[in-house]
Amino acid sequence: MKVQVRYFALLREMAGSEGEELALDSGATVSGLRRELEALRPEVAEILREARFAVNQDFVGDSFELTDGDLVAVIPPVSGG
Repeated sequence: MKVQVRYFALLREMAGSEGEELALDSGATVSGLRRELEALRPEVAEILREARFAVNQDFVGDSFELTDGDLVAVIPPVSGG
């Protein structure tokens, strides 16, 4: 199956990309996707570990099962002052 991944904010800047299209095994979860992205983009692995994921505009947990054609937004943690 294929999913579209979109990076936001600092993550987009550090990755130097707006996102990826990834082929994943059927039954892949957000946790598995996170590991795939950490391997693909080691320069942002630390941020990915703390990022929130939204699938088709709904925030989801790591155990959420992805399906073909999903749009996954990866949103890094935000700090402020």
